[in-house]
Amino acid sequence: MTAGRKERGSEAGRPAPSGRGFEDGAVADALGGSAAHLPQGPDQAQLVESNEPPDLFMSMHPLLQAKTLFASSRASSSYLVDGDVTQLYSGDALDDTPLENRIFRDRTTCFGLRFKLLSVERVFLNGRARQNKYVVVVGYALVFFLSLMEVLKTWLLKKFKDVHCPDIEDNSAETDFSCSKAESFYSYGAFAYQITYILPSYGLFTVLGIASHVYIHKSKRVHDKAWAMLATFVLYFVFGLALYTATILTREKQWPDIFLNSAVQGLTVYLFFSGTPTFSSFSVLSILTLVVYFVAFPLSYRHVTTKFGEKSTEALELKTNFSQDTYPLLLTIFIELVGAYISEVSRRKQFLRGVIMINQQEEIIQQKAKNETIQKDLLENMLPSSIVSKLQEQNFAVQSWDQVRSLSQRHSGVCIMFAELEGFTAFSAEVSPPRVMEYLNDLFYVFDSLCEEHDVYKVETVADQYVAAVGVVTGKMLSEELSRDLSENDRQKSDVKFAMDETSNGGSARSDESLLGASTFNTVRMIDFAKAIMRGSKCVEVPSSSVPPMLRIGIHTGPCMSGIVGTKNLRFCLFGDTMNTAARMDQMGRADCIHTTEDVIDLAPGEAWEKLRRIDVKGKGLMQTYLLPYSAFEKDGENPSVSEICFENPLLLKDGRHKNLQPGPAPHLPDEALAATPSNRSKYEECATPVKDSVYKNYTKHLGLAFKKFEWEKAYLDGEARLVEIEVYIGYFLYVLVLLSNLLFGYINYVLHHSICTDSSLTAVEFCQLKFGELAVEQAQDIDGRDGRLSYNDIITYSLFRMTPASLGILLGLNALGPLTHWFIHRKNCVKSKYWALVNVWVIYTAKLIVIFVIMYLSLVMPEQEKNADWPWGWGPVLVTQALLLVMYSGVPMTLYCAWWCIATALYYGFSLPVILQDKALLDEGASMYLITINEYIKTSIIVFCMGVILCLGKYSKEINTRKRFLQRVQVLKQQDEIIRQKTRTETIQHEFLENIIPPSLVKKLESGREDLSVSLVRLKTMTETHLGMCILYADLVGFTTFSAQVDPFKVFTFLNQLFHIFDSLCDEHNAYKLETVGDCYVATVGLVTGERINLTSPKESDSAREMHRSVMQSTVSCDALSSAGSMRSASSVNIRNLLEFAKAMVRGSRQVMKPEVRTPAIMRVGIHSGTCLSGIVGTKNLKFTVLGEDIDIAAQMEHEGKPDAIHASEDVAFLLPKERWVKFKLIERSDREPMQTYLLGV
Repeated sequence: MTAGRKERGSEAGRPAPSGRGFEDGAVADALGGSAAHLPQGPDQAQLVESNEPPDLFMSMHPLLQAKTLFASSRASSSYLVDGDVTQLYSGDALDDTPLENRIFRDRTTCFGLRFKLLSVERVFLNGRARQNKYVVVVGYALVFFLSLMEVLKTWLLKKFKDVHCPDIEDNSAETDFSCSKAESFYSYGAFAYQITYILPSYGLFTVLGIASHVYIHKSKRVHDKAWAMLATFVLYFVFGLALYTATILTREKQWPDIFLNSAVQGLTVYLFFSGTPTFSSFSVLSILTLVVYFVAFPLSYRHVTTKFGEKSTEALELKTNFSQDTYPLLLTIFIELVGAYISEVSRRKQFLRGVIMINQQEEIIQQKAKNETIQKDLLENMLPSSIVSKLQEQNFAVQSWDQVRSLSQRHSGVCIMFAELEGFTAFSAEVSPPRVMEYLNDLFYVFDSLCEEHDVYKVETVADQYVAAVGVVTGKMLSEELSRDLSENDRQKSDVKFAMDETSNGGSARSDESLLGASTFNTVRMIDFAKAIMRGSKCVEVPSSSVPPMLRIGIHTGPCMSGIVGTKNLRFCLFGDTMNTAARMDQMGRADCIHTTEDVIDLAPGEAWEKLRRIDVKGKGLMQTYLLPYSAFEKDGENPSVSEICFENPLLLKDGRHKNLQPGPAPHLPDEALAATPSNRSKYEECATPVKDSVYKNYTKHLGLAFKKFEWEKAYLDGEARLVEIEVYIGYFLYVLVLLSNLLFGYINYVLHHSICTDSSLTAVEFCQLKFGELAVEQAQDIDGRDGRLSYNDIITYSLFRMTPASLGILLGLNALGPLTHWFIHRKNCVKSKYWALVNVWVIYTAKLIVIFVIMYLSLVMPEQEKNADWPWGWGPVLVTQALLLVMYSGVPMTLYCAWWCIATALYYGFSLPVILQDKALLDEGASMYLITINEYIKTSIIVFCMGVILCLGKYSKEINTRKRFLQRVQVLKQQDEIIRQKTRTETIQHEFLENIIPPSLVKKLESGREDLSVSLVRLKTMTETHLGMCILYADLVGFTTFSAQVDPFKVFTFLNQLFHIFDSLCDEHNAYKLETVGDCYVATVGLVTGERINLTSPKESDSAREMHRSVMQSTVSCDALSSAGSMRSASSVNIRNLLEFAKAMVRGSRQVMKPEVRTPAIMRVGIHSGTCLSGIVGTKNLKFTVLGEDIDIAAQMEHEGKPDAIHASEDVAFLLPKERWVKFKLIERSDREPMQTYLLGV
C-alpha cells in the first residue's frame, strides 16, 4: 500500500481500488493491439467527434453481435422446419419408450383397460367422448344404412323369385318342382314386413341415438360428456337384444343366418363407430350376442321339432344353419375382440403419453423459467432492473449506438455517497487476506441490507470503498433520455421533460415537483442512510489489528449521467462532476465523520453540521465543506445487529420468501396432476382429443388421407409402421389360427353332414342331395365303407374353403415370409424407412387373398369336385375375415386398404360370376340347386358390400384419428421445441451476459448453489480462492481530470466506451481477463481466470502463499520443492508474457485514439506486477468479483508512480522476462518497508 491512497478519487465518478492513488483522473484504461484491430487516426477522431463509434467497435463484443449470437442460438437449437419432421418426429419419437410402458403399467389395472384412479379414468373418458362425438353420429347413420341394405336384399330376392318362380299356371312341372324344393329350404323374406317393422325400428334407433348424443354434447348441464358413451352403449345393447329376439321369434329356421349378419355388422359398426371404451363395452355386447345365440338354438330347435318333427326339413335346415353360422360368428368376434383390446390399450397409452408430454413440457418450461429468473435476478444484483429490462427487450444485444444511448440517462437532483475504510491499508497488511475478505463481506452485508430499508441504490464496491446513490434508480428520479438531435447548448436552453418516478416509500410524485424538492428528498434520505451504515459498521466484528479500520463518508448532491461502460465485465456507471466531488469529499474527510459540501447543507440544514475552513479540492478549487461527526448522531438510533438484518435479496432468501422464484412442483405422476383441479382435468382432456378439423385441413389433402408435405407423409408412415410392429405379428399369428380353425370347422361340419346324409329317411336324403350335392350321399356311404376313417380331403371338402396340401403350404409359406420380412425391415439398419413394412404386409395379405380365391375358384370348376348349393356363402366369411385382419393388425394406410378392397372385389366377382353364369344353364333343366345358389350369392354380395362400406369407413375414421394424433404430437413437440428454444436462447444469452460480468466459474457456483432458491452468506464467503503466479495490470488515462472537465459527460462516456471496446477485444487475443474498470482506470489480469492458474481453495493455505511465491521468485526453494517451484515459475512466466503483450498493445493502440473536442491522443500509463492474491465475491447487492492482497496494491502503485506512454513493472516481472529492454526506474517501498527496484519499458 502507498501513502498516496489518501489521494484516491474518481475523475469520472469511479473510485480507485485499494493501493493506488488518483492522479489526473484515476488509473488509466490502456489501449493496444495490432493495427488490424484499430481505426486510423483522422477517421477515428472524426468518429469520436460525432459521438458515433465505428462499426468495428460494435462487432467486438457478444452483446454487440446480436445477429451472430441469435443465429448461433438458432443453429444450436432443434427448431423444427418442414424438412426436419422426418428426422425429429418419425421413429422413436412416436414409439413407446420403456419408461412410458412402465408408467402405463403402474397407472393402470385390469390388463391396461382401466386407470387406477377414478379421476384419471373420468378425464380419459371425457376426452374420448369429445373426440368421437361426430364418429358416433356416423355409426348411427351406418346402422340405418344397413337397414336399407337389408330391405334392398329382400327386394332383390323377391324380384328373383318373381322372375324364376312366378305363381302362374303355365310354368312347367319341373320348374314348379324346383321352385317348391328351393322354397322349402329358403324363405325369401317378406318385403312388407321389412318395410313395416324393420325399417322403422332401425330409424327409431338412429333418431334416438343421434338425439341423445347431440343433447349430451350440446347441453351445458351435462358436464361429463362420458354420459354420451353410456347412452350409446345402452342403446346398442337394448336394440341388439330386441333385434336378436325379433329375429329368433319371426324366423324359425333361417334365424341363424339373419342373426349372423346382424351380429357381425352391428358389432363391427359398434367397434369402429361407438366412441366407447371399446374392449369392455364390446365384450359385453359380444357376450350378449353369444349367450342369446347359444341359448336360443335349443329352444328354437325344440320348438321346430315339436311343430314339424325331428326328421323334418325345417329341423335339418335349422341344425345345418346353426352349425355353419357358428364358426364365422365366433371367428369374427374373436378377431374383433383381440383388435378391440389392442386398440383400447393403444388409446390409453396415447392418452397417458400426452399427459406425460404435457407434464414434461411444463417441467421443462418451469425449469427454464426458473433458470432464466435466477439469472435475471443475478443480473439485477449487478445492474439496475430498468437496464436489465431494456437489455432483455433487445435480447441482450446492442446493435447500434442509438441503443447504447438509450441505456444512458441524465439525472438531476442525485445524491451520491462514497464510504471508505480509513486505515484499511495497514489493516489489510496485518490481517490474512481470507479474514479481510470475510470482514468486508460482513460489513457490506450490513450496508446492503440498509440499502433496502432506506431506498438507496448501491452503485458499486471497489475493494473497501462503497458507493451508493439516491435519485438514479431509487428515490425521486428526475431523468431524461439522451437525444442525439440536441446540442449541449440546446439542452441547456430547452425545457427538459423529466420522467418522474419514485418508490413506494417516497409518496406520490406531483407532475410540477421542483428540482429543489427532489434534491432535498434524495439528500435527506442519503444522509439517513450514511448515519445508519456508520452505526452499522460498529456492529461488525473486526479482526484483531493494531490499526482497526474506521469508516469515513463523503456526500454531494447534483446532476450526473448513467450508462453502461465496457463490453467485458461491463458495469453500470455514474459520470459527472457530482461523482468526482463526492469522491473528493470522501478522500479529504475524517474517520467516523460524514464530509459534505455546502450544496448538501443547503438541502439538509437540520443536522449538527460543523463548518470547516475552505479547502482546495482538485479540479474544483477552494470549497466550503462541512462535517457531521459520529458523536452527533450516535444516539439517534439503535445499532442494527447483523443477525437481525434481512432483506429481499434472491441470494439470501429463506423460507421461500421469493414467491416469484417458487415454481410449483412439476407433477411427475399424471394421476396426481389429473386429480388436482377441474381446470387441470380440462387441460388433460386435450390429451385424448386430437387437433381440430380446421387445423387438420390446413396440413392435409385428398380428404385428409395425405399430408401436403411429402416429408410429413413419410414421417407419419414411418411412425405408424413402428407403432404397429407388434400388432402385425399378432395378425400373422391370428391368420394361422384362422387356417387351423378352418380345418376344425370342416371336421365339425362333416360330422353334422355325415349324420344327415347317412340317415335312411327320405327327407334326410333329399335334404342332403339338395344342400350338399348329388354325390354327398355316396361320399358319406363311402366313408362308412372305410370303417369311418377320415381323410384330409374329406375334412377340407366340408371346410369353409378347400385347402389342399399344396395351397395350405403356399399360405403358410406366405404367412411365414411376412413376419420374417417384417422383422428384417424393423431390425436392420440398412432399411432406413420403416414404412416399407406397411407395404410389405399389404403385399403379403394381397398375395394370400389371391391364393385363397384361386383355390376356391378351382374347387368349383374342377370336374372331380361337386359344388354345394350354398357355395357362395363361404366366400363372404373368407373375404370379411381377411379384411378384418388387414384393417386391425396391419397399420396400412387407407389408400392401400382401399386398393386391397378393390382387388378383393375384382377377385370376388371375377371368379364367382363365371361360375354363376356357367350354372345358369342348370336352371332350364329345373335344378333347384341353382335357385339356392343365386339366393346365397345375392345375400353374400350384399353382406360383402355392407362389410366393405363399414370397414372402409372404419379404416378412414381410424386413419384420420391416427393422422390427427400424429399431427397433435408433432404440434406439441414443435411447440415444446419452440418454447425450449426460446427459453434456452434467453437463458444462454443471459448466461453469456452474466459471464461478462463475473468469472464463469463463479456463475456456475452461484447458479448451482441456488437449487433451493436460497444461498446463505456463508456460501458467498466460501467462494474465495488464493491465486499464485498471477499477473495484474493497472492502466490509467493521462490527463483525464482536465479532459473530463472540458467535455460534455456524454462525449466522455462515449469516448471511454469506444476505448474500452477495443481493450476488451484485445483481452481475448492475449488471454487476459478484464477485472474491472474504475472511471478511466482499466484493470486486467492473467492467471486469475485465464492463463496458467495455480489456485488454492483452502483459506489456511493462502497465508503462506505469498512467502512461497517470493521464495520461487528469489530461487531460495529447497530441492524437495524444486519441481513445484519450477511449475510455478513457468506459469508465472507465461502469465507475465501474455499480460505484457496485452499492455504493449494497449499503449500502442491508445496513441491512435483521439479525445473528442480537445483532439489529443489518449495516452496511457501502465503498471504491472506479479504475485499472489485472494479473489471472491463481495457484497450481496450488486455483486462484485474482487481481488485483495498486497500484490494488488503494488500493481496499483506501479501505475500511480509510472510514466506516461510507458509500462512500469516490478522487479518480479523484469526477473521473469529478462530479454525485454527494461530500464531501471526507481526504488519504492513495499508494505514491509523493504525497498523494491522498478523498471520501465518503452513501447
